[in-house]
Amino acid sequence: MHYGQAYVLIGDSDSSNLEAYFRGQVNGLCGTASSGVMFLMTGLHTGQVAFTVEVSEAPPELDFSWEEIVDAPFLAPDLPVALYQWGEASGQPLLLATGQYGARYSARNMQTGHDQDTSVDDEPIIDQYRLQFWPAPAAPDQVIRQTSPIAANWHDFAHGLPTANA
Repeated sequence: MHYGQAYVLIGDSDSSNLEAYFRGQVNGLCGTASSGVMFLMTGLHTGQVAFTVEVSEAPPELDFSWEEIVDAPFLAPDLPVALYQWGEASGQPLLLATGQYGARYSARNMQTGHDQDTSVDDEPIIDQYRLQFWPAPAAPDQVIRQTSPIAANWHDFAHGLPTANA
């Protein structure tokens, strides 16, 4: 992980405009305001995090053992779809077809990771993330659970962005 960022990208989509991916959203952890891009925030700035991706045919059950939980729509207008770390030339392919999805992004120990800032290879993993996809019509994003100051900070950032017409 670098710069506390990961991305789900379609083909060679651009992930460089942070504000564009969160504009109009209430959550600041999973930016999906631009088609074909998902901008994901982590607590740890640099180092290894635990990250799992799940794809299912139905909405997953809410698991409140995760400290931070947000839902957002995600449109995969084309293929291939992959998960990237900041600065990676190639990502981990995701088993998504073209179409509209619901996405749930959950985090554990995000604040602890943020407070640590950097971890080296031989240190234990601090923060954990889970990204879940399921076919669903587009719906507004939402914050389901927020427990940490760093998540609150990112939600405030997204909510405070001016609209495109402002």
